[in-house]
Amino acid sequence: MEIIIGYSIFCIIVFLIALKKITNNTFIKYIIAIWTISSLFSIIYYNASKEYTRITIMPYIFFIVSMLCILYPMAAYNDKRMIITLNNAYAFKCVVVFLCIISILPFIENIIHVISTYSISSSSALADIYDDKMSGDLNKTKILSFYSFPGKICNSLNLKFQKCSLLLLFIYLCQLKKNKYILIGLIIASINPILYSLIFAGRSSVVFSCVEACFYYFFFKNYLSAQTKSNIKQAGIILFSFAAIGFAIMTLARYNNSEGAQSVSLLGWISLYAGEGTLNFNNYMWHTHAFTEGDNCFGFFKSILGFNTFTDLLERRAYWGPKMGISPVRYYTFIGDFYSDLSYFTLPILLIIGLAIKKVFSRKRIKITTLYMTMLVMLQCITGFTCYTNKVYSATFDLVVSILIIYFLNSDILRNRYHTTKFSIIPNNLKSININNRNRKK
Repeated sequence: MEIIIGYSIFCIIVFLIALKKITNNTFIKYIIAIWTISSLFSIIYYNASKEYTRITIMPYIFFIVSMLCILYPMAAYNDKRMIITLNNAYAFKCVVVFLCIISILPFIENIIHVISTYSISSSSALADIYDDKMSGDLNKTKILSFYSFPGKICNSLNLKFQKCSLLLLFIYLCQLKKNKYILIGLIIASINPILYSLIFAGRSSVVFSCVEACFYYFFFKNYLSAQTKSNIKQAGIILFSFAAIGFAIMTLARYNNSEGAQSVSLLGWISLYAGEGTLNFNNYMWHTHAFTEGDNCFGFFKSILGFNTFTDLLERRAYWGPKMGISPVRYYTFIGDFYSDLSYFTLPILLIIGLAIKKVFSRKRIKITTLYMTMLVMLQCITGFTCYTNKVYSATFDLVVSILIIYFLNSDILRNRYHTTKFSIIPNNLKSININNRNRKK
């Protein structure tokens, strides 16, 4: 218990230092705050579960050093001097208009289905859907029968944007001139994946989307106008309130219909998801009997390179669970998932990634493609208190699609034909300097 409290105290101290020392980088303080909160939930879950008997200091030291390899270089980002460039304004316009169009019909069908499904009285049915999904017995065709044929196609396309829709939304919000219909369309496109997840009684998409949206706000805060920031806060309160209601209904549904969950208090059970990651890494993953040879996090890339791996999540769990001697369904944090594949090589690989991030953030201009690749690491640090969220085969595929979409925005495709121009996202303080210089010239 003392070791867990010591880890939590360490997180609190780091957070307080970040608050005092880091002035031009809000998002790094946000990331550290998430891990600090997670460490406090670890204490709650440790006391509630009474299952952890092998907690030692060495796994925490490895974990902390691994995190510092990633987080310390991120502190070099300065949102008062970094200019973000996008090479193809016409491609950006085409992509956001396309995304808006394909999102309308599935949003209508999704929202009608979710409203008719989510209530306290339907909690048992929602819990059954989740149990069937986890066991592999879920009949997706039956559940998705409410879609019209065009709605089903548009929803599938919309889901391929789910890894980058929030970035597209905030890039658009940074522009001075905004079309309200496109703005509403981009908001709908970002909400659709959450609604789709709720259809299958999933909570993770709700939580991850909310914390990722907060990250994007903090990252682009100094690029947004005062009016835009005010509008985001007002809309955020409304949307987060609905998300909280859906999350609460789903949480109560699972808790009331699970005998294992009711062995602990509701607070203790909620803290499982927020705080069990570091506990499981220390108590279980550190003592694994076997390493998963890339099947855990990199199965998609092993598959396209022709190596033997698993494309089915349940098959992978059934194969590696007995070999590792630990449960394959629990959270071990993203560090734990990398450790599962890479063993102690996790540390030097994260160090290399951290050095690359520091080099990127040392520049005064950054291309949107480079920024997005760096953001993927930041986003994993945000959601990684649970697991490596892109390790499922389909999630990695969606991630690759999103990278290609962002690459398209920065490519020369259509650029010469339509004589399109580049555009830059400039920090507010630099905008003020440019305006003052113009006034002096006049």
